[in-house]
Order: sequence, then C-alpha cells, then structure tokens
Amino acid sequence: IQVPTLRIEQVVASEPESGRAHSILLLQQSATVIGVREGGSEEVASMTFQVVDSIGRPVVLDNSILINFRFGVQPNGGESLAPASAATDNNGVAVVTMSSGTRAGVTQVVAETAVSGKTVRSQ
Repeated sequence: IQVPTLRIEQVVASEPESGRAHSILLLQQSATVIGVREGGSEEVASMTFQVVDSIGRPVVLDNSILINFRFGVQPNGGESLAPASAATDNNGVAVVTMSSGTRAGVTQVVAETAVSGKTVRSQ
C-alpha cells in the first residue's frame, strides 16, 4: 500500500483591508445626559466614533487617521473634551471623553478630519 504524501503549509491570515476614510459615525455614547460639576450626578460621558471607507468598512491601521474633537455648541461653563485628537485603531475607532462644567445646557461634539483636502465630520 502506498500512502500519499501530505504537505503542511502555514496559512497566514491576511490583514483586513479598507479604503481611505470617507465617513465618521457615532458608534456609542456612555450617557445621553450628564450633570453639572459637583451636582451629584454623573459628570463624564465617553463617545466612541468609527471611521469607515466609502463602502462602510472600518478603516484599518494602514489607513488610520487623526480625528480632532471640538465643541460645536456648548454652555461655556468649563466643560472639556479629552483628548483633543486621537488616531483611529485597527477597527477605525477613536474615543473622546466629555467632562461637564458648571453651567447646564446642550453640547454638541464634533469629530472631524481632513482627507485629501476634504473635511469629513460627524456632529
């Protein structure tokens, strides 16, 4: 009886691919309402943004971009965002944390970047 020869090869999983950044999506936020500083309520909320390419695939590290965070609208009571900017990870994700100030009001967080001279933002 002749036994066939088997060859074992190492199969390396290919890295996920994506195109360049096209859109910024708000994936989740830890809270929809936070209280003013020293008011006894939760004072911090985190927001998770995801950058996707033109067909909706998360942007991978090879196409990582720096997302800048700022307020669009704020009550001007000392509220803050940290960090001011963050690079996307291998899932296209960047996270920012908002801390409340001493005045109540509506805030709007803007995540934006420039891609080939075009501004891409989520408000």
